[in-house]
Amino acid sequence: MGCSHSTSELPDNSIPLTPISSLKFASNKNSTSMSGKDIGNSEGNLEMDKIRHLLKEYIETERKIQILEVNNPVTVFYVKKSQLDQIDINIEEKMKNIESLKQNLHFNSTNRSSKTRSGTRGTSNRRKFERSVHEVLINMGDKIFGQEEQEILASTNKLEIALTELEMHHQEKVLLGNDVAQLVTILSEMSEEYKKQDYILSELGLDENFQTATSDEESELVDLESARITISEIFERWREARNELLEASSQFSMVLVNIEESSKTPTIETPIVSTNGRGQYEIGEEIRDRLVSIWQALHNVQFLVGRDLPYCTDTELPILEKAMTYLFIDLRTHERRKHATNCYCAFQRRTLALLAWVEKTIEVVIQPILALKQEEVDEKTKLLSQLRVKNLYNKYWFVAVEYCLIALMSKKLPAESIMGES
Repeated sequence: MGCSHSTSELPDNSIPLTPISSLKFASNKNSTSMSGKDIGNSEGNLEMDKIRHLLKEYIETERKIQILEVNNPVTVFYVKKSQLDQIDINIEEKMKNIESLKQNLHFNSTNRSSKTRSGTRGTSNRRKFERSVHEVLINMGDKIFGQEEQEILASTNKLEIALTELEMHHQEKVLLGNDVAQLVTILSEMSEEYKKQDYILSELGLDENFQTATSDEESELVDLESARITISEIFERWREARNELLEASSQFSMVLVNIEESSKTPTIETPIVSTNGRGQYEIGEEIRDRLVSIWQALHNVQFLVGRDLPYCTDTELPILEKAMTYLFIDLRTHERRKHATNCYCAFQRRTLALLAWVEKTIEVVIQPILALKQEEVDEKTKLLSQLRVKNLYNKYWFVAVEYCLIALMSKKLPAESIMGES
């Protein structure tokens, strides 16, 4: 294809995979002893009907394998499984983080109560430990927040953000778990078809000369398949990262719409509603959920790409986290709302820039290399298929024409590759 790229240009974020070809041909390499048994010693040991049945069955298994391999299930399985494993890690870490936030809120609440009891106002003015952002906002009313009030609200909101993240992790785990389960079923079917195909070949008794002639070709195919799967895994990861960024940029657009909507209501706590009948707290809660979704998407991109990003970096994401934490404070005044809007606009631009970078990398680097490796694998697979078919043709010439027609119907091999020179 004239591609000048090499695999060294790709980020090293792959995990070891088992080449498909090593599954396909593994038992073939050990079938020499079987082909030397009574079944393969003479053509007369196999009845013509059985030979015809085996040849047709071989073509049918080949057709099934082609269908099962269409969407690259081996590679997709490893990518999805790695994501599922990472979700389990995220859930465990988030649960620890939630417990820490709860303890911190309780500790701060106890300290505030102690200070109030020792002050001149007495215990009647002691602040109550609040459990939700909405309760905090209602109790504080429309007054201007001081530093302490802002920290109370921010800490409570931070806990609710963590709880929302945990819920989203569990939802994502269910979806990924279903995907992995479906892929396991497909891979099990593929494995059974490979075993069935190898058994058929052993029953047909391919001779030792054929095994020797194809061993080097099979070894080369294993190496090619391994390289293709590595690149294919990178492609799947970057494509998934692209989808995450598309979702994040879409969510940013809705965040800006929601902020504009919230500006039509003077305060969060009062019953005044916006033009579509929604209160400011309800709007703020929706903004927060969207921001959490964006936050998780950007972290997923980091995991999937597996290398430093040019935008939305580790030094930039804490700014977005802080903006989420102080969201309900930012929505209270025009000045802070404007500042938050500018922050989200900047992050949206950087998300779109990251999306463009990912798409360009896929188009210019990853896809050409993958296409080249796929072409090499296809050529080697075709060669092995031709050698196998020719061997069967030479051994069972009396049903070769029938087999040739079946093979042509499967659209796998041209007639000249099947007939060859007898």
